[in-house]
Amino acid sequence: MFTTKTMGRITSCRHPPVLAIIILVLTNIYVHNQFAILDNLHMHDDHMHDDQMQSHKILNNTVKVYLERRNKVTFLLVLGVEGTGHHLFSDLYNKSVFNKNKVNEVLNKYPIPVFNGIDKSQAIWSAPCSLDKQPNGTILLQEFINRLQKVDSELANTEGVVVPLNGIFIHGHEEMYGGYQGMGSYGMLSGDCKVLQYPDVDLTYAACATAGVECKHIVVYRDPYSVIRSTTMKRHFSSTYRQIKLMTTMLDVLNTHILSHQDELYACWNYNQGIDSEQTRNIGNLLGWDTEDFIDIYSNLFIKSEPLTDKQRKVIIPPELQPFMDTMVRSMERVKNNCLSVLVVNENLKKK
Repeated sequence: MFTTKTMGRITSCRHPPVLAIIILVLTNIYVHNQFAILDNLHMHDDHMHDDQMQSHKILNNTVKVYLERRNKVTFLLVLGVEGTGHHLFSDLYNKSVFNKNKVNEVLNKYPIPVFNGIDKSQAIWSAPCSLDKQPNGTILLQEFINRLQKVDSELANTEGVVVPLNGIFIHGHEEMYGGYQGMGSYGMLSGDCKVLQYPDVDLTYAACATAGVECKHIVVYRDPYSVIRSTTMKRHFSSTYRQIKLMTTMLDVLNTHILSHQDELYACWNYNQGIDSEQTRNIGNLLGWDTEDFIDIYSNLFIKSEPLTDKQRKVIIPPELQPFMDTMVRSMERVKNNCLSVLVVNENLKKK
């Protein structure tokens, strides 16, 4: 078993994937033999082993998934606070080979309900902000699992395809993608419930595991002063102080998600670095481009700006709000540092 230390603390224990599969197969063989014995002892009792047989069936199916899947389809989460790059990701994805091929067609036919901007009770991410209806989480989760499996099945013959769960527009489904949804950032839309509107990462990954599909996430971060300028000056989402506080809270939630789901991290995307970052180029590879083509596409969509000057930062944040802004800066720094630390560990594990 491997242990990982981040800032002197043990933050994860994990088995390498191959070892996990071997353990799972051996466990399945053992359980299979045990049930064979039990069946011989109690052939005439139809009800005694219902729970055990259900567990046996689930374990068999899980082993089958692990052994048969080739990870051809990856469901992707784009995790970051608003103003960090979701719209740029959407533009990149719209030009990717996957979007040009079958993914958009499949998502138009089988949209994946993580958020519903018209009736918030009808999707797992938006459910906490349903004011007039109590959502049925059991039904919502099962519908989500079923749709993951359906989309995975529809795209099974498309090698290496990526299906974003957020950060994209699907025309005709604005209630779920883009439009009414926003981009699935941490802190979405407006109103008093905005603080509860962010990706439910834990529930999403639980659904992915139950569905037997592969899900990954990328974390996007940006100069926090640029985030505040983008969301309060270029776009008027809220007053400066309220936005600072909301973004700080959301960054702390995101930081928890990074540390809680380390195995699923694919890349750390520094918005300010642009195409100069290897991690940015890795996202291009994930979306199906070779590096040179992606550099051309990215450079056309994103013009790297000069770092903000001290004078510009003082215009964005007045002196009386600086203590609050300092807290947001620290929160963004934690997100970046923890993301990169987890990524290094994951890369080292792949080499072993």
